[in-house]
Amino acid sequence: MENKSRAGTPHFQRKEVEGDIALTEDDEQIFLDLFRHQLLDAHTIRATLPHRSHDWLGRRLRLLTDGQYLTRPLEQRKLRRPGGGSYPKIYGLGNAAARHIKAKFGLPVRTDRWVTSNNRLQPVHIEHTVEQARFMVQLRSSVQKRPDSHGFEYPDEIFRRLNPKLLKKKSLPRKFTATVDWQNWNQKETTVPDGLCALRYLNEPPEKSSRYLFIEIDRGTETIEPTKRNLAPRTFFVRGNSLLRKFVVYEAGWRERAQESIFGIPTFQVLTVTTDPDRVWKMIDVVQKHLPKSPPIRFLFTDFETLAKHQFDVFTVPLLDASGKERSLQ
Repeated sequence: MENKSRAGTPHFQRKEVEGDIALTEDDEQIFLDLFRHQLLDAHTIRATLPHRSHDWLGRRLRLLTDGQYLTRPLEQRKLRRPGGGSYPKIYGLGNAAARHIKAKFGLPVRTDRWVTSNNRLQPVHIEHTVEQARFMVQLRSSVQKRPDSHGFEYPDEIFRRLNPKLLKKKSLPRKFTATVDWQNWNQKETTVPDGLCALRYLNEPPEKSSRYLFIEIDRGTETIEPTKRNLAPRTFFVRGNSLLRKFVVYEAGWRERAQESIFGIPTFQVLTVTTDPDRVWKMIDVVQKHLPKSPPIRFLFTDFETLAKHQFDVFTVPLLDASGKERSLQ
């Protein structure tokens, strides 16, 4: 049963489940998606199971939650849609599901942390995590519409193909670390990508068959470029955070090939998704100003307004590189 902190919150209370739940392939797909994304809202889960009805999925999610396979972050209660209305229900992996996918799929899954970790998340982190998961699923769906020509891989699938030893660690690598050279600041700095995936081009020769993307989701709340005073190394790296800081770390990592030693991938691009075209151009200006020697193709940009115009089919969306040139994931 749920702990006392959930008393008086009916939607977060569990019911006792009689007997064992016979898990299905759909259940296991939900578990894997939650392992890969941490949190998913009900609408996104529904998009991954289009063959299931709304009512069936609602009942199944409730049963899996009652059976402690799924959990719901408590702080979701504070989330509201812009303009009013409740957020769709948000789900995280439960400890029982973590044990199941560790045993069946051999993934490095901690089995004792999920409920506690998800309940510590603050609303802003919940929103950001759900947003990045939603985009990654949209990207995956775009690929799945083209099964004869394209494929999609999550980090665990990339590692299984390129460097299986990474699957033997206690957890999958998440941090991107590189030695930066910034105004005589020569130290290792770290950023944590919002996502990592591989796009596979099935009809291309081996040397052109994979594109590795680090994903950054900007909800319009993060600083793009700090003020001139805050560009000083100690403020920039120790006390500050900004999109420029992330771009600097990515650029330094590419130059020292950190992606190979950390993730086992030969190269990468950074795809940043922001709120609107104006912020895209501000980011392009910042990269040109501070990283003029970076190959423009290293950084790609798009925005949610443009994605919506293209029905979130990421392969039809025009991307911009750091020179402002239009690019495509096709």
